Amino acid sequence: MKIKSISGKGNFKIEIDDKEFLELSYKNWFSSNAKTKFNDTEIEIKPKNIWNTTFDIFHDGKDVGDITFNWMSNAVIDINENKYLLKAIGFLNFQFELIDENQDRIFLIKPNLNWKKMKYDYDIKVIAENEDFNKLIELLIYVGFGANLHMTATMKQ
Repeated sequence: MKIKSISGKGNFKIEIDDKEFLELSYKNWFSSNAKTKFNDTEIEIKPKNIWNTTFDIFHDGKDVGDITFNWMSNAVIDINENKYLLKAIGFLNFQFELIDENQDRIFLIKPNLNWKKMKYDYDIKVIAENEDFNKLIELLIYVGFGANLHMTATMKQ
């Protein structure tokens, strides 16, 4: 499983065994508005505040959740009354992990910098194999969005 960067704007594709499942596109350069279509549902992520620390998640125009960055640069993903934490782990072997409310690990996400294009791709290892496939793909949308914001913020520092 991969999240593959396809443009400098942050657009990415989710791929499994080289098969594309969806593409998330940002409105324009330096935008935090992103859209995709998955399972006949239009998913849109929009900033909730001017500091770009909280984002609303919309399904076909209906607010269904939030992505909120805390002071430790971790992202709390609250979707359909389920909460997940996307957090950076490691120093020399930097990765992200997505954990649920029970502290069970869902994904391990390893960023790979493409030096030629100065973009990140992410290798995804699914830990929670008993989860619904469509739920995992939808979570990857939010993970990719959050990881991109985290990596962009750390590259600016």
